Amino acid sequence: MKTCGIEIDNDTAIFVGLEKRNDNTIEINEHSTKLTLTNHESASVIKEYVDLMHSQLDTLNPDKIAIIKRQIKGRYSSGGLSFKIEGLIQAYKGMDVELIPMPTIKAFIKKNPLSINPDFKYQDNALSAAYYLLNK
Repeated sequence: MKTCGIEIDNDTAIFVGLEKRNDNTIEINEHSTKLTLTNHESASVIKEYVDLMHSQLDTLNPDKIAIIKRQIKGRYSSGGLSFKIEGLIQAYKGMDVELIPMPTIKAFIKKNPLSINPDFKYQDNALSAAYYLLNK
């Protein structure tokens, strides 16, 4: 089974793909990456970004996709640009994208510790989301 966890941080989407093999080993997909939206006001840039994101998801070829849910209001609410990126990801063809709150993921990780480490520190949360999907 393959999963993709995505964290959206301002203008950047961080993709981490995990794959669980038949012998229950879990590997991080080598195509895990982050993509930054450089100009959210340009229609051509948005279209290129959508193509790039969907191409990334095609390459990862996940069975399930999850985005870490961001706060809509309150002190730590997310900016509008992150919700725009979320919508572009949710438009990925033929697959439902789950929104999972970070407290749910953290509670799961506390009971089921991660058995792998991310390649880069910025991948921590996206890796946790992918791990949650893989093992819930």
